[in-house]
Amino acid sequence: MATLAVPVYALLARRWLLLALSLAFFASLVPYGLFSVGYGARYFYMPSAFFALAAGSAVAELWPFADRLLRVRTARAVAIAGLVMVVALVTVVGNRRVQRWADTDPAQEQRWVDELRRTYPTLPDGGTLYVSNNMPLMMALFNGYVVEPTVAYLYPDGTRQVKIFFLVDLEAVRPWLEPNDRLFVFSEQ
Repeated sequence: MATLAVPVYALLARRWLLLALSLAFFASLVPYGLFSVGYGARYFYMPSAFFALAAGSAVAELWPFADRLLRVRTARAVAIAGLVMVVALVTVVGNRRVQRWADTDPAQEQRWVDELRRTYPTLPDGGTLYVSNNMPLMMALFNGYVVEPTVAYLYPDGTRQVKIFFLVDLEAVRPWLEPNDRLFVFSEQ
């Protein structure tokens, strides 16, 4: 509720920085909302930066009011205890969500890794591995930034490049293959 009230307060108080940061948080949720329809994982690692900025700005804006209110020793102790409880609750809930994800969701990424290892038990040194973009969502984020380190971890015995291509361009990629290059298209079974 406080998250929704901050932009309203900021608009009424004409605190433009606070308004901009709190609205940026909501705007950053939109792309992730498209991937999170219904029950599923919520990807808050990017919007959380905007949330932290908006929360910090809200604390800076409201500190003079809170400082006057918290001059009473009892009120200050209650506020500190409340803050500790909120941090503990967020930590427990976050830990449970991460554990639930670790127990159930990596299966798709593991299928990708297993299929790559089945297709290519070894990769030649100095070649390029062309990987189609139809990989699991967590691997495809930011143009597949985790794919090259994953391949380097799976095949530590040499140096190679990893290039991601759009699946629709498969036939255009084939002529580029050199003798040490390999092509991997995930079957998504």
